[in-house]
Amino acid sequence: MRTLTCLWPSKMLEVALGIGLWATGMSSLLCAQSGDVLPGSYQNSGSFFNRQLGTALRFNYHTQGYGTQDGVVSLGAMKVFNQEGATWFLDGQGTLSNDFGGGFNLGAGYRRLTNAPLLAFDPRRITGVGFWTDGQSTAADNFFTQLGFSFESLGDSVDLRLNGAFPLEQTKLSDPVRTAFGAPTYGGNEIYSGTETLTTDTAYSVVDGEIAARILDLEAWAFLGGYHLDGGADDGGGYRVGVRGYAVPDLALSLQVADDDIYNTNVMFGITWFVGRTHRANTPRGTILDRFREPVVRNDFIATTSIQSTQISNDVLTEQGTSNAFNVVHVDSSAAAGGDGTFENPFNSLAGIQAASQEDSIILVHSNSDFNNVNGLAANIVLQDGQRLVGEGMDATGNPVVHTIDSNELGTVGLPETAVGASELARPTIDATGVAGNLVALANNNEVNNFT
Repeated sequence: MRTLTCLWPSKMLEVALGIGLWATGMSSLLCAQSGDVLPGSYQNSGSFFNRQLGTALRFNYHTQGYGTQDGVVSLGAMKVFNQEGATWFLDGQGTLSNDFGGGFNLGAGYRRLTNAPLLAFDPRRITGVGFWTDGQSTAADNFFTQLGFSFESLGDSVDLRLNGAFPLEQTKLSDPVRTAFGAPTYGGNEIYSGTETLTTDTAYSVVDGEIAARILDLEAWAFLGGYHLDGGADDGGGYRVGVRGYAVPDLALSLQVADDDIYNTNVMFGITWFVGRTHRANTPRGTILDRFREPVVRNDFIATTSIQSTQISNDVLTEQGTSNAFNVVHVDSSAAAGGDGTFENPFNSLAGIQAASQEDSIILVHSNSDFNNVNGLAANIVLQDGQRLVGEGMDATGNPVVHTIDSNELGTVGLPETAVGASELARPTIDATGVAGNLVALANNNEVNNFT
C-alpha cells in the first residue's frame, strides 16, 4: 500500500519561493506519493549522495577569467524537493572577490527525468530549466544586478547547456576619487588642487552555450562552448574549451581556456568542495540520478569592465588670507578666434584682456605666443589694481620661469604649466610697432614679467 506524504506549511514557504519565480500556479498543499519520489539513497555502488543529509553546503573558488578580473570565492547550498521522476530546487550562494567585493547568486529550477529515444547512447536524460538573479559589487563600489535563465540536458554520455544573463543596468559611474594635493591644474578661469579619477563600469549581457562529453568511463567531461557579450556600444563573441569532473566524490575540479574580443585570452581554474557529500564506494562514476543534486553549471559573476578617466577636482585654490578663488585669464596667440579667456578657450589677442579681467587677476600669456601689430594681435593693455601680467616660458638665460602664488590650501606653489613642457618653450613676444600710446598702462601693485 502506498502512503501519502505531504509538505506542511513550514516546507511550503520554501517551495513557494521557487515555484513563484516560475510563475507556475500550484495548490496551497503540495503532496507526492512516497513511492514515486526519487529515493533517498541507492543500493548500487558509486552513489555520490546520502539523501538523508539534507541540504549540502559547497565551497567554491575559481581564478580570474573572462568576465572577472580576479578570483572569486563562494559559499552556497542547494535544497532539493523530490517529486515523481523530477525535482524542484532552490540554490543560493554568497560570493567574494578582492576585485569587486561581495555578491550573490539566487536561483530556482525544475529537473525531470525524460526518455530520449533518438539518442541511443543516452536513452534517459535529465532536462532542467531555471531562473536566476545575481548581484555584484565592483572595485569602484558600483553594484549591479541581473536576471538570467538556464537550460540543461544532462545524459550519461553528453550534456547540453544554454545560459543567459541580462543586467538591469548597463553602465554606472563611480564617485570621484581625488588625487593627492600638490598637483594644481587649470579649469575655466580658476586653479584647482589637482584631479579626480572617475570609473565607468559596464555590465555585459552574456548568452553562453556548450556541449560536454564524458571522458571514458570517468566522472569527468570535456567541453566546448561559445558565448556572446553585449555591453551596448561594445560587444563581441568568444569560445571556451576545457575539462571538469570529480577528483573524488566530494571534490570537483575544472580548467578552461577562453578567448574573446573584450577580455582576450584567459585561463580559469576552479575547485568545489561539497561539504557533507558522501558515497558508498569510491567508484569512478555514479548513476544519472545522482546528477539531480549537481549545481547548475553557469557563471557565478556578472561580466564587467572598468574604464578610468580623469577630470579636474572640485577643490578650488583660494588666495591666502581671503576666501577668493584665484582668477586667471589665459591668452594664447595660437588659439582660435572668439575665445573667452578660460583655460579651455583662451583669448588669441591682447585686446580682450581688460574687459574679461578683474582686480588681482593673473593674466597668463602662454609660451610661444607672438603678438604684433602686423597680425593684429597686439593692443594697448590697461591693468587694474593688483593684476599680474606674466609670460610663461624661459627667461633670457634659457631657464624656465616659475610664477608663484600663495594659497590657503597648498601654501606657496608655482603656477602649473598650460601643457607638458610649456615652461621650457620660448617666452611670449609682443611687438607694439604702430600701436599708439603706451603698450602697458599700470595701476597699483602690478607685476609685468617674462616677455620679449
